[in-house]
Amino acid sequence: MLQPLLSADTALATRTWNLGFSDYFVPMYMTEKMIKDRIESLHLSWELSCVYKTEKEGYAGIMLAGIQPFKERKQLWIGGMAVIPEFRRQSIARTLMDHAQKSAIDHNCDDILLEVIKGNARAYALYEGLGFSMMNELIVGELNQAPAEGELITFEKADPLELKNQEHELTPWQNRLDENSTVYHMYAEGENIGYIFFTESQKENGQKMVSIRQLVLHKESKEHIENILHSLSSRGTGVRIQLSNLITSQPECELLREYGMQSELFQFQMKKLLK
Repeated sequence: MLQPLLSADTALATRTWNLGFSDYFVPMYMTEKMIKDRIESLHLSWELSCVYKTEKEGYAGIMLAGIQPFKERKQLWIGGMAVIPEFRRQSIARTLMDHAQKSAIDHNCDDILLEVIKGNARAYALYEGLGFSMMNELIVGELNQAPAEGELITFEKADPLELKNQEHELTPWQNRLDENSTVYHMYAEGENIGYIFFTESQKENGQKMVSIRQLVLHKESKEHIENILHSLSSRGTGVRIQLSNLITSQPECELLREYGMQSELFQFQMKKLLK
């Protein structure tokens, strides 16, 4: 049976997530706090998200989901789904997906979105069999290095809601702008060259990470890219720069990747049209 995450035991749900992703392509370990932060920061729904509960063994699977409008379409996004290995091949994943589709229809959504790691053939086949098709490819990874020299770009805070109409139509859910996004207009020699959305974090060893989530240039320019990377790396000592689910087909992404990538990972963004 399915149980909304709102009424589920959060500790057991977190355990289910970790066991479900224990043999995944990349580490997906989460603490209870991380689960809660993911739901809140990505505007997911405690009511739509759910666990699959067996009669005797407890939780066997979990799915996170949320609904929001984007580009005049109402979309449901599956922000993570996993089934504990010993419970696989029992149609639990399909049951969770059916729940997502029913929720989307009940809430009058136009689309259902999800991501699947390139190379995960079993999951891709499941989603394709359920009517999903690939929209585009996303990349996650860390740049080898930023240019040591360059002109400093001026970053001026912008109103994220005023820039929403400039977002690429394929921008993944987790990178979309909202009222809490820290986004900047970029200026080179007084000229507005575009905008950038990035987040900053710090590892346990003190190293600072800058994750680029959106980068939009008014004019394609390798020089601008070099100066942007140089400026980001100048925000602290030993700053590392990541690309976080950027659209690989965008010219800005192609220019960024010229600086080499570590831990390069690709995901397919998939969509099921309901209308």
